[in-house]
Amino acid sequence: MAKFTKAFSQLDHSDLGEAIEASVTDQLVESAKYKQQLVKMLDVYHDDYLKQSESLDAIIDKSEKEYIESWSKMSKDGMNSKKNHNTAFCYNRLNDYVLQLTTANQFNVSLSTAVLPKVNSDADLIRHEISESGISGLSWHSKILISKLSDQIRKLEVISKRSASEKPKGNPESFEAKQYSFSKPQPTAGGDFALNKLVLNSATEGVLKEKYDSLAKEIQTLETEINVVKDQTNRLKRQYESIKSNQSSKAHETLLEIHKLRNGNRQNETNLACKRAQLLLFSPDWFKTRLSNGHTVMASPERRASESGDSIREMGVSSNGSINSKSHVFQEYNFIKPTFCDDCKGMLKGKTLVVL
Repeated sequence: MAKFTKAFSQLDHSDLGEAIEASVTDQLVESAKYKQQLVKMLDVYHDDYLKQSESLDAIIDKSEKEYIESWSKMSKDGMNSKKNHNTAFCYNRLNDYVLQLTTANQFNVSLSTAVLPKVNSDADLIRHEISESGISGLSWHSKILISKLSDQIRKLEVISKRSASEKPKGNPESFEAKQYSFSKPQPTAGGDFALNKLVLNSATEGVLKEKYDSLAKEIQTLETEINVVKDQTNRLKRQYESIKSNQSSKAHETLLEIHKLRNGNRQNETNLACKRAQLLLFSPDWFKTRLSNGHTVMASPERRASESGDSIREMGVSSNGSINSKSHVFQEYNFIKPTFCDDCKGMLKGKTLVVL
């Protein structure tokens, strides 16, 4: 207001209303409209997060149903060998189910504790800026100096009052971070199939290793992207502060872009939390060793050297010609016909069950 005082003092009262309208109200009305658009955009983000949360019900139901069906098929064929197709399939459905539960629960927690409160906080701040943008002071001076208010002043007052009376889009405290519980395929199910845990064995090793590597890569990508967007956001915030007082249109475009970047980062941060929660389901020592049909192979430099040269050691035979017992440790021995090790191709021998 102060920067217009000198110019207004040189005008007749009959011209003062037009001067205010030309130099002040256009900018204020434009600013209020832009900020209203921004509030609406944040409301859309809010609703979109809630829709994502609601969609988890169908995802969890589908995963649970697939696990229960696979368990039923495995139970009917009466074969509890991991070499059996239905048994291996059931184990992998179990792991998928556990991963889906963890993702869904972490997503809802992130919405409840971080994302929705931040979205509402941003919207409240913008509404406060609209209502505190000097409208009341401008209206008071206008009533003294001007015989009539311009249409734009009246529009601005309407926008200001409406914005001040609006309630936030939902209440973060009312959002319940729904948590899903693991369901056994049947009351009689026991062992691995009754636990909300990943299972690593010869039937699931390949799938879990692929999932583990994928999660690690996705986490690294998300962390990098989040940091890049934070830098972009900070740069735009500095730009906005430098132009908001004299380049209204560009300033509001910049502000819209800032909030779009923030929302994208909140989505990425939620996804990152879910990926990290999934990764915690993997035991830290799982993929330091590699499972095979016949025995556990240590993924060490010595082992890699062995694979490239020494055929005697590859066959699991010691220097005195005897079978190296450590080479043929297997998880279960119920083979009806002679079975050969997937790794060294030597025939497996034994009559007892050895559990790793």
